[in-house]
Amino acid sequence: MLTLTEELLLIALDDETGKMSMSTSSSIHFGLAGAILMELALNGCIDYKNKKVIFLDQDDSGDELLNESLQYMKEKDKGKPRSMKHWVTKLGGHIQWKKKHQGYIDRLIERGILKQEEQKVLFVFSKEVYPSENTGKENAIRAKVKEAIRSDEKIEGERTVVLIGLLHACELAKTLFTKEEYKDVKKKIKHIMKNNPHGKAVSVAIDAMNTAIIASVGAAAAASSSSS
Repeated sequence: MLTLTEELLLIALDDETGKMSMSTSSSIHFGLAGAILMELALNGCIDYKNKKVIFLDQDDSGDELLNESLQYMKEKDKGKPRSMKHWVTKLGGHIQWKKKHQGYIDRLIERGILKQEEQKVLFVFSKEVYPSENTGKENAIRAKVKEAIRSDEKIEGERTVVLIGLLHACELAKTLFTKEEYKDVKKKIKHIMKNNPHGKAVSVAIDAMNTAIIASVGAAAAASSSSS
């Protein structure tokens, strides 16, 4: 089974070019932070009480990459409980600057889901891109999310609700639907997020991601404006 982080990355990366869109690349690290936090919560490593993230006795999430993030958080914790927003921002920055998402991409390559290619930039420089090798997993994820959003039934399972929230926060939900479909679907997604059946922690994490992403995009826009 893929982690939430891997599922989010699969949808974020374009199947053919292996790149993220400009709008997504500036904020995806906060979405990945949210995915990691939710995965750690689902695996009993952290909890959310009194508006703070607390660490539980469980030190092993069952996943080496998640354990690295958990260890990083504990090192930065300093014994003072922090808000969900704090950890989304802190962990998101760590992922961005230390390229911690690469481990998840490498694992998707090892599983034959993505492939690594080198792309020339300005005929001189090169960068790595990650197009799809096998779209079966991603197509199944997309189908699961679309069915859950369109259904009038209660969504079973926290993971699906969390993934919908992650996609919505990162502006990726629109990639699952046509432009016309998304006009109606967007309202349904907001309703799901507002009335999710799986507890306040999910809603708080998604709100924290939205706040961090909006701040990130705003800062990037301000930097671009000042440089020009």
